[in-house]
Amino acid sequence: MRYLFAYWAMGRPLFLLGALPLYMLGISLSWHDGYRIRLFTLLSGLVLTWLVQLATHYNNEYRDLATDRAIETPTRISGGSRVLVNGLVPAKAARFAGIVAFALAVAVALALVFALGAGYFTLLFAGVALVIGWCYSEPPLKLDSRGLGEAGIVFLACFLLPTTAYYIQTSTVSLFLLLVSVPLALITFAVTLATEAPDIAADHATGKLTLAVRMQRKNSVKLHVAFFLAGCLSLIVVLMWLWPLAGLVSAMVIGPAVIASLAGAKASNRGDIRAMERVGLLYGFVLGFGAAALDISLFIG
Repeated sequence: MRYLFAYWAMGRPLFLLGALPLYMLGISLSWHDGYRIRLFTLLSGLVLTWLVQLATHYNNEYRDLATDRAIETPTRISGGSRVLVNGLVPAKAARFAGIVAFALAVAVALALVFALGAGYFTLLFAGVALVIGWCYSEPPLKLDSRGLGEAGIVFLACFLLPTTAYYIQTSTVSLFLLLVSVPLALITFAVTLATEAPDIAADHATGKLTLAVRMQRKNSVKLHVAFFLAGCLSLIVVLMWLWPLAGLVSAMVIGPAVIASLAGAKASNRGDIRAMERVGLLYGFVLGFGAAALDISLFIG
């Protein structure tokens, strides 16, 4: 039971759930474009998505152990799962789980192509996702220490993921999908910077040079607030264009979130860890809400 709990916690279930509306964006557009939804292909693609995430999360947990140990005040958005820090399982358990998830992701991608008839580019998309996810914290690339990890997350979550979901249903890609994903990409970048903020001191001390570390806290806060505001505004514009009712409802929901985020950003500048946590959670809520609103708008439209 201890191992089962450890694998569950290290898998970061909240982040797995957060990928669902982004994945469904590609499915929604395929429906909008008149394609018949193949349910088993949809579910298999979702399993592939989660396996790629799990491989990334488990390997990151293994590679970030020194940094996680240096974090004095962990939050719900940062500091890892604390499973390895608390010694619930040995570090090699996370490494082994990452390798298994990686191998299973390859197997599911092959099954999608050769058993379910998804296009051959499915293998390319899955391969790119696995390489970027694995190299996020794995030497020699260690994207998270080069100021490139944030861009990798945005690319995977907001462009490659919905494109893959669309492709396995349609065997084609959509420029419109990439354009619709831009507001979510802006918000995702803000989320990524916000979730790095509580760990800046520990990351710097252990040589994990994230973009937030390189920019320092005040500049990082200014940047993620700017991207969040730009993302929210563009999201409302896109939703108003797709389905005015969804745009109106979204403005009513996102407006108070923007006000709250500005107040939280001021406290974050003062080094308030809990304020940073609230800002990250708020950004994550808006990202999930916005992606779900786009999904519904495309299904109905």
